[in-house]
Amino acid sequence: AVTAAASEFPDAIPALAALAAFAPGESRFDGIGHLRWKESDRLAALADLLTRAGAQSIAKDDSLIVRGPLGSPASNEFARLPTFRDHRIAMAAAILSLGRRRLLIEDPDCVAKSYPRFFSDLDSLCLR
Repeated sequence: AVTAAASEFPDAIPALAALAAFAPGESRFDGIGHLRWKESDRLAALADLLTRAGAQSIAKDDSLIVRGPLGSPASNEFARLPTFRDHRIAMAAAILSLGRRRLLIEDPDCVAKSYPRFFSDLDSLCLR
C-alpha cells in the first residue's frame, strides 16, 4: 500500500489504483481532483471499477482511497467492468483482470484513443 501526492502524474493514477487493489492495506492518492474532468470522471469511474472488481474504494473530492487486497468473487458469475469509454479506465480494468479471473471488460476498444495495440501487446507479454 502507498500514499502519494499524485497531482504531478494524473495519467498514471488508473494503473496505480488498479495495482493498489492487490496490495494489503490502504493506498491513498491525493491531489487528483482534476481527474474528474478528463474523458470521464476518472475518480468516480475508478471507484466504481475497483468496487466491481472486488476491492474497497472511495472517491473523495480530491483523492482516491483503495483498500486491498481484492476480495474473492462472490459467485461464479463474471463481474462486468465498465470503461466509461475512457482508455485509461479500460487499461486499469485490464490490470485488474490479470490478477483476478471472471472479470469482463466492457467496451475495451476505447483504448484505441491512445494505444490501439494495447491488448495485443499485453497478450504478447504472455501475462494472460
